[in-house]
Amino acid sequence: MVYLAFLSTQTLLSSAFLFVIEFSPYFNGGPDFALPSGPIGTQAPLLWVACFFLLLAVISCSGLVKLRGGLITTLSAWTIALRPIMIFVETHIYGIYIFRQVAKLPGREKAVLENWDINGIPCGLQAWHPRTIAGTTYRVTDYCIAVNENVLDRAADRAESIVDLGYAAFLELSSSERKEVTEIDFQVRVFNPEETFVPDTSHWLSAPWQSIGVITGFPDHPHFVPGGKPPDYRKTLRWPVTFQ
Repeated sequence: MVYLAFLSTQTLLSSAFLFVIEFSPYFNGGPDFALPSGPIGTQAPLLWVACFFLLLAVISCSGLVKLRGGLITTLSAWTIALRPIMIFVETHIYGIYIFRQVAKLPGREKAVLENWDINGIPCGLQAWHPRTIAGTTYRVTDYCIAVNENVLDRAADRAESIVDLGYAAFLELSSSERKEVTEIDFQVRVFNPEETFVPDTSHWLSAPWQSIGVITGFPDHPHFVPGGKPPDYRKTLRWPVTFQ
């Protein structure tokens, strides 16, 4: 569920930097420039590593080829997934709620501040953008869990993040649309992965999108009006953990 394109972009930049560092000894900026007589790869072995990661990063960032399934999935499951990285642990995987916002305009609707499309696929602000907005996924998750567990004070605290997201979505509208918008519908789906690794992850997201309320009162007094109950999560490591 967690979109890792920002890792791809970091890999792209760092591998390009490594490529330049490894290749730089063969450039002196003058007329006497000459490549080495032997194969460059034998004299700068890290150059092959840099080229590999550079190519992998370009493919990952392009979105044209999905590195999922088969050998790539197996390698990921038995390498990356087993590394003791505290950034992505069970707390960030099980029972996570993704969101989308739909602005209600006269006679039509418009998806705003998109992080996931209607099919639950990462899009829009996730690629080549700061992680701030996508990172609020976990505050939205805490809100949904609090509602399902009937912890009202926690739900009220996390609802402030939903208001912030709604106002950010409001600002994304054109000036004419801002005058017409009546409310922004806030919708969620919950991510329920299997306990064991399986190649097919298509059924892990609940379907369809479910409205949990609306943000209204634009532009001066935006506030969240709770609506339907969030879909149930199967398992979570975020409860009863308290996040400040």
